Formats: sequence, structure tokens, C-alpha cells
Amino acid sequence: MEANEFYFPKKSDRDITAQTTTNIITGEAVARYSIATWCKWTPYVQGGVGAVHYREDQTLTLAGTDYRSNDETIRMSESLGAGVDYPLTESLIAGVNATWHWFETGRADFGTSVINMPSLTLQLGYKFGK
Repeated sequence: MEANEFYFPKKSDRDITAQTTTNIITGEAVARYSIATWCKWTPYVQGGVGAVHYREDQTLTLAGTDYRSNDETIRMSESLGAGVDYPLTESLIAGVNATWHWFETGRADFGTSVINMPSLTLQLGYKFGK
């Protein structure tokens, strides 16, 4: 068991400031299963696995002195999603996709160590061949 106690005498409202910057870069391989329909709309489900580069920089300024902390890690990421495509022409396809991404940061100092990121995208694609 560990206990920490910190006391910061406050001289004014501007003596203590904190700033956190988080950068996330992901790359995934995605498999998609299209569901056959009798119309032009093509619904699908998808799943993916990949890697995420997570970097968090924290700065605490106390009475004019900066205290810095950096955390950087590469972890596995996963995603699940669904969407629908519609052919505008024989080669041009429009679609909408909703995907849920999640990955572990490797630390849980405050709250959870898993980050969840939902996304909703509008897509425009080109189909090569027939």
C-alpha cells in the first residue's frame, strides 16, 4: 500500500497550472463482410486489428517551475463497425460507416487504461475493374 500527500501553499490563482497533450496514431487491417441485398444499397459489417502509437506529455507549473512527464507506448488496437454503400455510377461508390475503436494505453494513473473512440465517416470510393 502506498500513500502520497502533497501540499501546495497557494499564493494566487496563477501559481499552479497543468497541461496535457495527447497524440494518437493508429493503423489497422480491416476485414469487411458485405450482405447481399435485392437493391443497390449494400450493408456490411467489419472488424479490424492493428497497432496504435500513444504519446502523452504532461506539464505541471508550480510557482514558475515546470515539472514534465512523458509517456509513450505502442499497443494493439481493435475495431468493430458497420456501414452501407451505394453505387453512384458503375465505378463511383458513396457510403457511410460507424466504427468503434479501442486500445489500451498501458497505464491507469487516473481513470481507465482503455481508450474508446467512436467514429462516423462519410466515404467516397472508386471501384477498379468489374
